[in-house]
Parts: sequence; structure tokens; C-alpha cells
Amino acid sequence: MGRCYPLVCKTPGRPLDDWLEPLCSPAGFFGYDRPAINRPIASWFLAAATDNRIISLWHDAALRVAAKSKYCRYLRRLGLPCEGLFSWLMPSLKGLSVPTSDQVAEDSNYFLVHKLFQVCLDSDAEFRELWLSVPKISADGPHVLQSLGLLSPATTDALAHIENTKANVYKLTRREVIPFDISGTILDTLYRSHLSN
Repeated sequence: MGRCYPLVCKTPGRPLDDWLEPLCSPAGFFGYDRPAINRPIASWFLAAATDNRIISLWHDAALRVAAKSKYCRYLRRLGLPCEGLFSWLMPSLKGLSVPTSDQVAEDSNYFLVHKLFQVCLDSDAEFRELWLSVPKISADGPHVLQSLGLLSPATTDALAHIENTKANVYKLTRREVIPFDISGTILDTLYRSHLSN
């Protein structure tokens, strides 16, 4: 196996060894599917084998977009080389073309990586075939407890979800201020379930 990239606002529902490896076959890659209708993949949990082709193609596309960004154009106007900024990532950006519209190249918001993934799906047959071979698990399951409200009282539904580990991973949130006393909340129940394992 290569690397697993879970953002810190996650907690495992089940140990990775129990479920991740079969999902990474045959493409050597896994990411949760369709967190929203306009996003083909969730970026908050990614796993890939070493030298994975999906990651490599996605990475190369990101470098092409970065090289065409406003920041690089600004540096070039100042007479400074932009390509040197990316030299630690890739020996040369020469000859690479941007596989997308100027809209994606100019988009610097959080969803750029998702949009870039979609561009790769739309423009690269190898990428698309590899992604189609990845087992699709909806990003909805990991969001269930967050949707119920992590600081809400632990309901029967939330308890059943946690006790039966219905999700491999639970997506938490960094947007909530956690009070000192979380007794009786969904977050408290989730925390205590991890202490008992």
C-alpha cells in the first residue's frame, strides 16, 4: 500500500485494515464518491498505492493549471520564473498543456481539486477508465452524524449508526466550537465508542 490521506476532521468507524485494501483494487486508489452533484470525488479521504496512476495524472493536471495561474502570470510579468516554484514537484513544466478552460485555471477556491478531478475525467480516457474501476461508496454515509448535528442529543438513529459502524469513516467538522461538556451528544457517543474499542 502507498498512502492514505484523511483530513484531521475524520474519525474511523472501522479499522482501515478491515475495509480499505479491497476498495483500492484494481486501480490502487480509493476516494468517496459524489459528495455533491457537481463534485465527482470527496477530497477529505484519499488512499492510493505507491506510484498510483490516478494520482500521477491528477497531479500533472494540477501542475499544468498552476503554471497557467494568475500568480504565475504575475511572476512572469515581473521577469521571474514561475516554473522554478514547481521544480521540486516535477523536473519540467515545458510542453505540458492545460487540459481545461481558463475558468478552472483561474479558480482558486476550495473546490478546485474537485473541479480538476472532473476535468481529468472529461478529458483523459485512461483516467476515466481507472476511476470507473474504483468501487463507488457514497460520501453520504460518512456525513450522517455531521448532518444529524454532532452536538445534538444522541438519538436512536445516531446510536444505531455508531454501534453498527455503518460508515467506514465519519466526517466531523472544524466549523463548530466544541463546548467543554459534550455529555449525551452524538460527538460524546462517538468518542466513547472509540474509548471502548
